[in-house]
Amino acid sequence: MSDQSFLVNEVSVSKATLSASANGNLISGHTIDNELYTLCRLSGCWINKDVFKTILDLLRANVQPNAILQVLKSIVASKLKKTDVSLG
Repeated sequence: MSDQSFLVNEVSVSKATLSASANGNLISGHTIDNELYTLCRLSGCWINKDVFKTILDLLRANVQPNAILQVLKSIVASKLKKTDVSLG
């Protein structure tokens, strides 16, 4: 499936979900998570779905967003450091 057809399908699903919400129908937490993930991808942020779900779980557990950001930054920094050591 091409990126363009993926985006068209995702936007169609998003419109259907918004329509259901506007009509007063309840939306499940799973649907909301999928919509947030779709929004993330449509905005250009390509993140592993498992990582995305973990971040959502941490936010729901009232973990401070800055703390999550610092952990993610340290993970990236340690991976970059390992890459530099293996290349050097």
